[in-house]
Amino acid sequence: MRFRDLGVLTISAADADRAPGGRRPASVLAALLVELNHQVSAARLVETVWGSRPPHRAAAVLESHVWRLRRVLEPGRPARSRPTVLVTDPGGYRLVADPDAVDSRRLEAAVTTARAELAAGRPEVSLDVADTASTLWRGRPYADLDDEWIGPVRTRLEDLWFALREVRVAALLDTGRPEQALAAIGPLVAEQPYREKLHAHRMVALYRCGRQSAALDAYRETRLLLRDELGIEPGPELRETERRVLTHDPALDAPASAATAVSAGDAAAAPVPVRLSTFVGRTDERADVRRRLGAHRLVSVVGAMGCGKTRLAAEVADAAEAEFPDGVFFVPLAAVEAGSVAGVAAVVASALRLAVRPGAAALETLGVFVADRHMLLVLDNCEHLLEPAAGVTEALVRAAPSLAVLTTSREPLGVDGEQIVRIGPLPVPSDDPRDVATNPCALLFADRVRAFDADFALTPATAPAVARICAAVDGIPLGVELAAARLRAFTLDDTAELLARRPADLSRPGRGEPRHRTLADAVDWSHRLLDADEQVLHRRLGVFGGAFSATAAAAVCGGPPLRPGVVADLLASLVHRSLLDSVPPAVPGGRSRFVQLVPVRAHAVTQLAAVAEADPLRDTRDRWAAALVAGRPRIGHADQSAWYDALETDHDQVRALLRDAIRTTDPGARSRGAAAAARLATFWHNRSHMVEGLAWLAATEGVADAAPPVERALLHAAHGTALGLTQQMHLARPHVDAALPVLRGVAEEHRADAGQAMAELASAVWVGDDYALAARLAVAAAEVGADDSDVVLAARAVQAASGILLRTPDAADDARTVLSDATSAGNTFAAFFSSMALGVEALLTGDPAAGLRLSAPTMRHYLAMGGREVGDLLEQEANHHAPAGQFVEAARCYGAAAAASRRSGLTFPRHPHTVDLLALTRSRVEPEAFARAWLEGEQTRPPRRAG
Repeated sequence: MRFRDLGVLTISAADADRAPGGRRPASVLAALLVELNHQVSAARLVETVWGSRPPHRAAAVLESHVWRLRRVLEPGRPARSRPTVLVTDPGGYRLVADPDAVDSRRLEAAVTTARAELAAGRPEVSLDVADTASTLWRGRPYADLDDEWIGPVRTRLEDLWFALREVRVAALLDTGRPEQALAAIGPLVAEQPYREKLHAHRMVALYRCGRQSAALDAYRETRLLLRDELGIEPGPELRETERRVLTHDPALDAPASAATAVSAGDAAAAPVPVRLSTFVGRTDERADVRRRLGAHRLVSVVGAMGCGKTRLAAEVADAAEAEFPDGVFFVPLAAVEAGSVAGVAAVVASALRLAVRPGAAALETLGVFVADRHMLLVLDNCEHLLEPAAGVTEALVRAAPSLAVLTTSREPLGVDGEQIVRIGPLPVPSDDPRDVATNPCALLFADRVRAFDADFALTPATAPAVARICAAVDGIPLGVELAAARLRAFTLDDTAELLARRPADLSRPGRGEPRHRTLADAVDWSHRLLDADEQVLHRRLGVFGGAFSATAAAAVCGGPPLRPGVVADLLASLVHRSLLDSVPPAVPGGRSRFVQLVPVRAHAVTQLAAVAEADPLRDTRDRWAAALVAGRPRIGHADQSAWYDALETDHDQVRALLRDAIRTTDPGARSRGAAAAARLATFWHNRSHMVEGLAWLAATEGVADAAPPVERALLHAAHGTALGLTQQMHLARPHVDAALPVLRGVAEEHRADAGQAMAELASAVWVGDDYALAARLAVAAAEVGADDSDVVLAARAVQAASGILLRTPDAADDARTVLSDATSAGNTFAAFFSSMALGVEALLTGDPAAGLRLSAPTMRHYLAMGGREVGDLLEQEANHHAPAGQFVEAARCYGAAAAASRRSGLTFPRHPHTVDLLALTRSRVEPEAFARAWLEGEQTRPPRRAG
């Protein structure tokens, strides 16, 4: 058994890692660990756990916590047998264990040993001890406890951890590894910037790397820091180090022992990082990396910050160890400052414990070592060292036919033959408890919470908050783990609310790795690697709240200082660097779209605010979206489908325009939003966004007081259109009454828009089953839009369709004429509407054969005009199959219609006569055959395009 107290307090046994069983048992265990093998009185434990406010019958409550601890410590102990680990002494308790089984005791012993070995002139042994002990540290000691008494204990252990790393730096210098020492010094200086010994080590490391001027610069920077912050001058050690650098004192040269060649066989494998937490998800990605490593020489795991690239690589490397008889070598590069091929090669050689021969380059020594070895080399976090890491990798792969290299980076190395495995965030669950219970993102969250709260579970009660948390961090594993850590101090609901407001502010308790301490730190690590133009576009893209097209990015974000035409290349570069995600087109065959993950956008928004560009960019975005909507083609025009596709692609920008119009007090912005909403009703319907569209129309109408009367009337017409299309005529009629008088009397410059709005309204009223009103509106539309042939054709189609339902003589002939004229003119709306009306005529006259002949052309015309809401057309086709005696096909069509309507949030069936025809179909088909046909229809992918 082993007690892991350098991080979250964990008990490790042969079978698994276990938590103490709650915060109170953890406090008891911590107090006993601090006094290992010594008695701790019950009174002291009560004070330790509860402070000055112990519970009633505190001794009994303490005994219950001890009982729970014993169940964890000795799970197999027979009933009524005496405990041997947590024993009861007269007046108290004692934890019995070998000090070597407690990580903090091992750390303390390692510091003492490493210092002694270094002082005795055995830096290699000192380095071995320090490296071995470094694997013990998992973060802030007793990270899950916030008891006041633990503060001094934690401070002492953190001081020991710092001391171990400081000794390791000295050992690295004394073994001729200045590059690796330099990389290790950076985080230490950040923690204790006034520690002069560290600055002296840094100067020596720079000097031994051949960077004398940098060593002197480091002295000057340290002197300014000490003088400005503390009001003191550097001490004797720093001043003496400066003198030696200036005079090229031979005492600064690497020790002679470090120049002695180490044979390849003496190299020690750089160990795969110890992983104490469970690996959750990524099953497919792990298998993909393993498969590629079996067939290729170089595999790169690429993805955004915090997606778990290092963890995935470590899991793969650990599992693949048996496949590489000459070893697995794991080299972390995150702490290495930007450098050359030689510098990176030296770091890798140091990690492999290869001493460079006098006069030989580090890359040459590496090449000799790997030449005849069947081994795996993992280079972790290469994104800030792309060129040198690529150079080292390419040289080694060429030198060693049996070498495999696995890298992790936020962008590929770009080496010939590189296999790229991209990983993104984990899928985010819905708030359905069944989805949450099996979702990998939610499972990861629960696993990390159970590290300090063994009773946490994914239940119907916790599922909604867990789903909100996963969504707030966009499924990024780092964000999930940081969010889980919050539950040590906050409730689940509090954490979900916090993340909804500021997800990027999530932080990791304790020290941790600086670049992963918060989500913002993780993004900033990548941001610093961008060039100036990439940084400009990165921050400007924060103006987009969702997915956006390259067209929108160029129009909104492409202003100076960016050069014209450069945005597309910069988008590709940001995707390459994992600061931007490319997402599937909104429509089949549509344009590319991009999105910033939540923490990336939060970082971009912060950068945007710092340069005061947010408000001008929002205005530019809204004006661009307004122009996109205003570019609506004439009704039934061939470009209507393409316009719908463009709106789908940048739907989030349209939403932002309407949202800003509702929130602002600026009359111009309100009017702009009202004008846009007035032109979107048929888009919302034909692309299955009608629920959202009705909400926008109602909200926009409420702030349209500043809009001109014509715009307000157009908005009423759009609202009436939306309500008619959803068959809510009792709500639509007041909007018709408000719109019609104004639109019939508009000035010449508004007649085309008014005519189109009235034609659309007429068609919607027809769908809402008020055929007489639809006919009157169609006549008015033709009068107002008389100069627009497309409007006139659309109005004629609605008139003919209304006449068919009103049983007006010659209405069917009129519909056939309109169909012919619309087909010749290429007006898809009029062709669709007249064709659909003739299908209704076939139902009314009992001519299912004619109806079936019309079904395919009607669907084709509808898809050609950009429609996707096909449930009604499928229902009508089924209603032709049933009277024709084609009952199995009717069942199939009914199933498809029901599924399509359900996906769009519409009722099924939509028409009263469907009920009788559906009942007839059921009666004529065996139940099993009917169910099978219905299921086939449900599973049939609805048509998306004409053809």
